Amino acid sequence: MTHGTSAMHGKAHPAPHRHEVGLGTLAFAVLAGPAAWSFRLLFNYGLASSTCFPDPWRGLGPPSSNPEWLRVTMLASEGVAILIAALGAVVAFHIWQSARHEAEGHAEHLLEVGEGRTRFLGLWGLIISIGFLVVDLFDAVGLMVLPSCG
Repeated sequence: MTHGTSAMHGKAHPAPHRHEVGLGTLAFAVLAGPAAWSFRLLFNYGLASSTCFPDPWRGLGPPSSNPEWLRVTMLASEGVAILIAALGAVVAFHIWQSARHEAEGHAEHLLEVGEGRTRFLGLWGLIISIGFLVVDLFDAVGLMVLPSCG
């Protein structure tokens, strides 16, 4: 038996460059920015809420006015999220460039036949990573300008 139903009909595979990019690399390109942003958001929220608004049931002391270590820690987590989103954008750009000759033709024809999946995921990984990179940069500005416990 052949490798797929399209080979039975004599058609080429819709993603001929799929072997050049692994599934893990594609997943990283698409999910790195959103995952880094989500983990950073949850980490900073948990850290700030427990420091600025302690719960007496947990045995935490009175709230701090505006501790400098909190700002530094939150900015460090923001920096890690920015680096991960930027790395996701670089990986996605590399995927997009390496698969740019995956399928020839105009965009409307490619949508109809479903060709160029690797290039499509590379482009969307680039768009998503840049979007979350911008979001992380705006969040970093907010952390620098606003008080940590305000």
